Amino acid sequence: MAAVTFRDLLRRPGGWVATLLTAALFAVLVGAVGLSNDRVTDRADSRSFKIAMGGDLDGAARTIEQLQSPRLVFLTSDDPSTDVTRSQASAGISFPEGTDRRLDAGETVELKLYSRASASVSQEAFNTLAVRVQEVELERLAASRGERADVGGGPVVSVIELPRDAQLNRIVLARQLAPIAALLCIGIVTSVAAVLGAARERRSIEPLLVLPLERTSIAFGIALGAYPLACVQILAAVALLILTAAIPGSSYHQTPGALAAMLGAGLLSSFLLALVATGFGSLAGALGTGSDDAVSLGDLVSVLFVVVGVVAFTSPTIDGSWLYAVPILGQVLLVRDTVSGSFVPIDVLLATASAVATFWFLVRFSGNRLSDERRIARAIR
Repeated sequence: MAAVTFRDLLRRPGGWVATLLTAALFAVLVGAVGLSNDRVTDRADSRSFKIAMGGDLDGAARTIEQLQSPRLVFLTSDDPSTDVTRSQASAGISFPEGTDRRLDAGETVELKLYSRASASVSQEAFNTLAVRVQEVELERLAASRGERADVGGGPVVSVIELPRDAQLNRIVLARQLAPIAALLCIGIVTSVAAVLGAARERRSIEPLLVLPLERTSIAFGIALGAYPLACVQILAAVALLILTAAIPGSSYHQTPGALAAMLGAGLLSSFLLALVATGFGSLAGALGTGSDDAVSLGDLVSVLFVVVGVVAFTSPTIDGSWLYAVPILGQVLLVRDTVSGSFVPIDVLLATASAVATFWFLVRFSGNRLSDERRIARAIR
């Protein structure tokens, strides 16, 4: 039964081919977003920036006070470069030992400024900070004019551009990928539903009902026959989306090792999402009275995947072990966490148990509907 169903799906590639093409379009979109360096983050009307400051802060107290500006919010940091890299601050500045004393003595002082080359907001914060440093130096020169003919010295800005944190890139990509994977399950649900719907419409399922087989065995055979192509659809989609991180110049770029880990873990978790989608497709196919009716019910059932995708997209930090036991949501969260590398064993167990239990229950329900089909056939005769 599983082999017959699999061959039938191969002869009717409309559903799964459409899903693969949709995945390719999503991959192009995600890749284009990753290549864009002109993304703008909404800020307050004042457009203020967080500036991480480190070094000898006590020895630069007067300079820090002079640098104060409505657009610059200074935060004490043990390591400004790390805070900027992790996007905890827009830009950073490090003061050398005895900055105020050395400036008063007319020495040249090197101030280190940090920014992320791949982030437009960080570049704007850096420019604002650099301009403010120049303004402070001009104010210092103006104040000292008349006291000494040659002031000399002053601050010298050393610009250090930092790459965006690779782990942060991975997390951002995973949070975008998981909702897309949920949306792509629509094609799986409708294609599986069409198999059962077409079988009932052509009455090709009736000969199976007279065989000495349990109705649930027939339903499981059909579902397991549809499962391989369901896996191909979702696995290909997830792989295409993850591989956008391999594009040179992408802001999501990952090392080959990290990319391999993302692919392996993401593909394994996608098997569970495909299993749940196959179960819901079996449910829609069993409820439908024909091919068109089954596909329509498949579209209706797919709304659940759309809702979960929207929830995962609008609440990217949603968490909690009990959520992994919720069908669809648990599997989508697992895709997100495995791709980002932040999963824990208990979450994997809960999502796996939830997927298997959901598949078993829905396919068993479909088998009971096949028993009803047998009784209807007897009544017609």
